[in-house]
Amino acid sequence: MKVLLVGAGGQLAQHLIPNFPHLVALTRHQLDLTDRAQVTGALRHHRPDCVINAAAYTAVDLAEEQRDQAFATNADAPAALAQECQKSSTPLVHFSTDYVFPGGGSRPWKETDACSPINQYGASKWAGEEHVRRECEQHLILRVSWLFGAFGQNFVKTILRLAGEREQLRVVSDQQGCPTWCGHLSPVVQGLLESRRWGTYHYCDAPASNWWEFARTVVDQAVELGWPLKAREVIPISTADFPTKALRPTFSVLDCTRLAELGIFQSDWCEGLERTLRELGRP
Repeated sequence: MKVLLVGAGGQLAQHLIPNFPHLVALTRHQLDLTDRAQVTGALRHHRPDCVINAAAYTAVDLAEEQRDQAFATNADAPAALAQECQKSSTPLVHFSTDYVFPGGGSRPWKETDACSPINQYGASKWAGEEHVRRECEQHLILRVSWLFGAFGQNFVKTILRLAGEREQLRVVSDQQGCPTWCGHLSPVVQGLLESRRWGTYHYCDAPASNWWEFARTVVDQAVELGWPLKAREVIPISTADFPTKALRPTFSVLDCTRLAELGIFQSDWCEGLERTLRELGRP
């Protein structure tokens, strides 16, 4: 299967690239997804058997001020991709987020639950999903959460940097979700493509956690591996103690039952964290 991967410079794409042997990977500098002519030209030139869209505007707080930029990348670009894929009957894999949900309650969110984003980032991703569903019959929308890995910017790398600078960290403990190692997503995508069961799915690693527990685990594992961190204490705080421009869901754990019914199961994010720390190497 020849795969065209767009958004190849991001952390998610960097983990996907090694696992698809017949792959053309294009960064945003090589393919401007907001330019419809370029999108059309890329699909006609490469003639892929499948397109994977790993491009996204992910600056959650900045999206509150840069709404147009967020929607251009997260909504308009997927619409163009979906329309071109439909013309050539090419399956499209599109990544979305747990932030499409409002984030209340205590029950993991199912694919069939109503979406009602509480920030502009989530709204832009929801709009992108709707375009893909409407425009491309053979689509796979994969909602994921709290991604991390050795590439790009993410929570794990931020915590490691801060823990190397400070003796004490203060991290929000009243927002629950599921950390997910990007390296676990390749077999999920491959399994879905093989199934040809088009639609919307949820994937996240297990178990559920919160940002404070996640941060504490990052620090503990790094210390065990010999990282020279200054941090001696990770203190839990409330969301009210750490205001941000964009609202965050308080509970965005994803229900992955639909994938499990296809024989695709959740992995342990702690294992992914250890692999990430080893990939990054001790400073």
